Order: sequence, then C-alpha cells, then structure tokens
Amino acid sequence: MRTILSVLSLVTICTTAARADRVAAVDLIFATSNGTPFFGDHFDNGVLEPIWDVVAGSPGPETGTTLDLHGGDLLLAPLSYDPQTDLAVASMLDVSGMQPGDLAAVVLYGANRGDILAFILGNGTAFATDETFAPLGVTSYVGELAVVELNYDADGTFRAIVNGSSAFDGIPGGFGPVSEVGLLAIPEPATVTFMIVGLGLSALRRRRSTNERG
Repeated sequence: MRTILSVLSLVTICTTAARADRVAAVDLIFATSNGTPFFGDHFDNGVLEPIWDVVAGSPGPETGTTLDLHGGDLLLAPLSYDPQTDLAVASMLDVSGMQPGDLAAVVLYGANRGDILAFILGNGTAFATDETFAPLGVTSYVGELAVVELNYDADGTFRAIVNGSSAFDGIPGGFGPVSEVGLLAIPEPATVTFMIVGLGLSALRRRRSTNERG
C-alpha cells in the first residue's frame, strides 16, 4: 500500500480537452508483486503501448498524460507475476466529466475469464463486485480524481479502495491468480454485465486463436 501511495504522489495531472462522450480519463495504472512494480503505463507517449488489447470502442486520444475512455471502450493487458505473491493494482482516473449513469471500471480477470473482480466507479459512488455482479461492497467518494487501489493477496483476500475509502475488504473465495487487467467505460448500467463478461470472453477467444495461428 505504501508503494502505491508513494508512486501516485509523483504523478502530475494534466487537464485536457475531451470529446463530449468521454466518461473518464485514465492518468496512470500500475501493478506490484509483493511491493515490486512489474507493470505500468503513464499514457504519456501519444499511443497505447503494445501490452494493451483494444477489445471494443475507440479509446483516446492520449493528450498530455491521460487516455480518454468513452462509453463502450474496453482495453485488456496481461499481468504476469508469481501467484504466490500479493498483487496490487492501482489506477488514477479523471472523473470530472462523469454524469449520472456513467460508469467506469478497473477489472481483474482470472485465468478462467469467468473469474472476475471488478471495481466500478459511478458519479460519486464506487462498488466492488465479482462475477455474480452482486455488490461485494459500496462506498462513496468525492473529487475530480479517483485513485483506485485493488489488492489481491496470495491467500485470496481481495480489497478495493477509492481515495482512501474502503469498498470491500474480505475473501471472495475461489478466484485464483489474476491473469489480466481491464479498463472500461460503460455507456449505461444495463450493459455492465455484457461489457465485462461478454467482451472479456470474446477477447480470450481471439487471443487463443491468434496464439494457435502463431
């Protein structure tokens, strides 16, 4: 946790012009294994790094140090780490333009794409959920920036925090090691299940097909 907060404290936020349909903008995402960083993107080079697979939508542009997310955008990136260690994923999102009904999420997928731990941000409200999409926990937050912290320990304990407020701290059970992280913006609450599960499964099939051809 100390590593996450110290890294985030070094980030400078840039205000950018946004498309009218922007739900949120991602300023930073990174992951640590037992406190050691092994994955990250500051979105500051004008293009997405190759680690990201754009599954749906048209994220961007990257302007300054942020990546715009619009309703229907979904990006995935693999996470390769020792599953016997504690995983932490942190992200900073600009939610200043979020409207009632807008949703953005940081999602952890297991090796089985049906295994899901998601942290979903609404307009001032955040909730954690598993693949059942029944909220594991809910919290409120204030401000134009949302600092999301997801922790998945080797013993199966999952914790979800936004701006220092805990939404969930417990053991969801039976999830297993995390294989990918997803960033998405959801155009309306009714589509949340399709966006997270349906498009995630589609990306898995596409990736397997690519690997088989390779």
